[in-house]
Amino acid sequence: MNSPDTEALIDSVVREVLRELARRPASESVAPAGCPSAGQPGLSGPLLLFCGAIPPHETEWQALRDLLAQCPPARAVLSRTWLESVGQEKAAPRLPRAEMLAAPLADRAVAALAEGREALIVPALSPNTAAKVALGLRDSVPSLLIAVMLQLGKRVLALASALEPNDEGDPLGLVRSAPPALAQMVNAHRKTLERLGVRFVPAADLVAEGVRALAPPDDAPRTLPAPKPSLKREFVTEEDLRALKAEGKTLLEIGPAAIVTDIAREYALREGIELRQINR
Repeated sequence: MNSPDTEALIDSVVREVLRELARRPASESVAPAGCPSAGQPGLSGPLLLFCGAIPPHETEWQALRDLLAQCPPARAVLSRTWLESVGQEKAAPRLPRAEMLAAPLADRAVAALAEGREALIVPALSPNTAAKVALGLRDSVPSLLIAVMLQLGKRVLALASALEPNDEGDPLGLVRSAPPALAQMVNAHRKTLERLGVRFVPAADLVAEGVRALAPPDDAPRTLPAPKPSLKREFVTEEDLRALKAEGKTLLEIGPAAIVTDIAREYALREGIELRQINR
């Protein structure tokens, strides 16, 4: 049994702790030592895409870390150019809660990534990838991933500094020193991406916008209605067409929501395979 002096000391400590907790805002609550922050319930883990040769600046890295602290672990896709110019070691230590996936990735692997995540965050977007997406080209991992996410109706956020002709978006001065026609083209591609559904957000707003993108829709009904028949999205790759040709077939019927990679279309044209769209 504790002595009266010990009990008085314990009581004093408890009162002091309670007073300290009462003074703290709710947002300053601390997780137990050794336990990661639970983040906001209901959020899905984001998919990250790093492409090009220009890494985010430190304030953008911090914004990414703040966002990832709010949600389940992320998966980060690193393009071939990023790996060659920047390196995986630039991203991995800064984003310990993200699994790194290095290009090249098979088309179906890219499609699976897009299907499995609700939002794509693009901290580093190159003018080359922006041009490909704007022009409908899907011949690289970054352009295919962005295009598939948009076609699936998923949310795509890019940092606002991307493609900007300033020290943050263009630290090497490549856009600023480019001929006016080329600079106008880069700006036009950015506007096209915005029309397609890509949202460019400043680093200061990344956490709020990212949480909103990763959260389930506010108007989602509590009781799901009876399922309605819907068109199944298909993903057609060159491998699919090679298998079709091996069976001696030259016709593939696809639904209106089908996604056909550029390489698959080129193969079909070269090998005389007809891609016929039908309503199902």
